[in-house]
Amino acid sequence: MTSQDTAGLAALDSADEAYRLDGKVAFVTGGASGIGFATAAVLSRQGAATVLLDIDADGAQRRAESLRATGHRAAAVGVDLADSDDIRRAFGAGLAAFGALDILVCSAGVVGSPHGVLDVPESVVETSHRVNVHANFVLSRLAGEHMIGHGVRGRVVYLSSSSAFRAEMSYPHYSTTKAALGQLARSFAAEVGRYGITVNAVAPGPTNTPMNAGGRAQLDVRVRSGPLKNLTGCAAEPEDVAEVVAFLCLPASRLITGQVIQASYGAIV
Repeated sequence: MTSQDTAGLAALDSADEAYRLDGKVAFVTGGASGIGFATAAVLSRQGAATVLLDIDADGAQRRAESLRATGHRAAAVGVDLADSDDIRRAFGAGLAAFGALDILVCSAGVVGSPHGVLDVPESVVETSHRVNVHANFVLSRLAGEHMIGHGVRGRVVYLSSSSAFRAEMSYPHYSTTKAALGQLARSFAAEVGRYGITVNAVAPGPTNTPMNAGGRAQLDVRVRSGPLKNLTGCAAEPEDVAEVVAFLCLPASRLITGQVIQASYGAIV
């Protein structure tokens, strides 16, 4: 065991410290709704200041205000994840809000229309890959450079999907992007591990978010039979997934990196 490892253990003598994020700053994309906002809320309760980034700037601002109203530190930044220059601008605005970055959670994504390989418009494929993959490359580089430059033993978490591991009910223009995030987590983890930065992905199953137009009732039917069936017959709420994402941001998760964590009630086993 190195002296650095010993120092890390000493810093976590308290269980409270292992499960707290006091003094940390988290950037969360897709922070205006769904899993993104649920994650920001959990991280806030664990002590982190949060920057909510979303194309819905007004929605992100309302969510940030709701967090501030309950005593948390939060800021909102509008961003178009299809535009690399706008990502860089928004990243700078996020840094200006709290002057630091310890955690990056890439939750934002687009699903697109229900097409297969044979009939999906190229524009849908391009938008899906631009927002779901390319934007995360840009954010990862910005976050990695900042964390390394400031000696931050940071956390990066991507939102993958159980659709990345499933053939049916898995739109290929979407599922290929979510599969790519698993490899991005592995590759980036290998690149930044020596700096004490961990990188992981979480793969939820059917979750009751705005992306699922049918709502909870439809999801409950789908998870009991057919391609979306899971071991419990339950669909997830955003808060369920957020708890898993937030754990990967804690000091307690320091041994976990380069992994895709299945958070799907056993849809993928």
